[in-house]
Amino acid sequence: SVSGERKVSGDVFTGYMQGSSLTWARMNVDCPEDWSCPIARRDASIAIVDSRGGSNGKLIIFGGFAGSLIGDYLTGKGYAISSLDDLWYLDLDQINFGGAGLVCLQFGKCLNPLRWVRMDVPGGRPPSRFGAGM
Repeated sequence: SVSGERKVSGDVFTGYMQGSSLTWARMNVDCPEDWSCPIARRDASIAIVDSRGGSNGKLIIFGGFAGSLIGDYLTGKGYAISSLDDLWYLDLDQINFGGAGLVCLQFGKCLNPLRWVRMDVPGGRPPSRFGAGM
């Protein structure tokens, strides 16, 4: 960042623990169109959900806030942000945890890029929000 400016991104990282050390790796996420991935945000509600037991599950994100002046929000200056009410998931079953999947987790070098899926849930949805738990 330039001059201490804080920026948000849509990057996805994994933390791989081996013993007492942790290695962060940026995941290979495919966003062929601007609308095919969540916009950059902070303070989203995030959970990993698995209903099958033992599988990798889905990384789900809901809401958060976005805007061009998030750094100003953090420093207390004037800001222009908006809270979000969108729901997305990454299917973590796309990562094979043996062999190449281990390299994917350790170094972010995945053979196949992960793809975000936007979820449109029927009925009413919760209002936009940020900082909520899931």
